[in-house]
This record gives sequence, C-alpha cells and structure tokens, in this order.
Amino acid sequence: MGKKSNSELIYWLVLILVAALAVLVFVIADRPTHNNLPADTNIPPRVKTENEMIKVSQPKPFQAVSSPLTISGQASVFEAVLDYRLKDSKNNVLAQGRTLTAEGFAMSPFSKSVDFSRPRTDAGTLEIFAISPKDGSEINKISLPVFFKK
Repeated sequence: MGKKSNSELIYWLVLILVAALAVLVFVIADRPTHNNLPADTNIPPRVKTENEMIKVSQPKPFQAVSSPLTISGQASVFEAVLDYRLKDSKNNVLAQGRTLTAEGFAMSPFSKSVDFSRPRTDAGTLEIFAISPKDGSEINKISLPVFFKK
C-alpha cells in the first residue's frame, strides 16, 4: 500500500467514526431526562401508550394534569367496559372508575372526564385496563406517568 492508500483508509475510518458518534449522540439525545423531575418520581425511560387492546391518546406520558382530567383513546374490551385508576406517587388512589367504549371487542373510541381529589405528591400514575371475564384480574394495563399541576 502506498501513502495515498493509507490516506484513503484513514479518511474512511475517520468518516465511519464520526458517523458512529453522530448516531450515538442522536440516541442519547432522544432519551428523556430525569434531571428536573420531582424527587418522588420513579419513571421508566420509555412509556408504552398502547397495547393490542388499548390505545391511549390523552393524557400523554409525563403530561401535567389537573382536575377534571380527560382520558381518551381507543379500546377493544369485553362488553365495552374499560377501567381506570389515578394514583399519586405514594399509591394513594385519587380517582377510579369505569367508562364505556363505543363497541365491545372492536377497536372503538372512549373518552371520560375524571374529577380527582387534590394530590399530596407532584407526580402520579394513570392506569387504564380491562377486567378479565375469566378471573376478574386486571389485563392489558397501560400505566402512564403524569405530573399534577399546582
């Protein structure tokens, strides 16, 4: 190999390293940060807003919410019944109940306005789930972290 070939090799290696570094920076920048979250917050880095039976469109993960809270999305659940529970970060239940989708066992819209008591913490979790007709357990649960507006 001559000097020109070595120069080309170095050029391509540097180019590949710069590209790899750019991808790494992009991946790191895409992750949520936890620096400014309240101390009582325990949040996973990625939050699923849907599964095969429930798709939540409102609220968004980490959204600041106040009472009344609008819960909406689509679901395909037994007898069109969908349950929800709003808890603060110390697991105190602020609100819970049921809402109906437009149809049972077909992906259809739901929307519910939920009043809740004043939370004692800055953060909490909204759980949306179905009840199994087989054994009464909570199934297809979506857990969304939320913050409470003061």
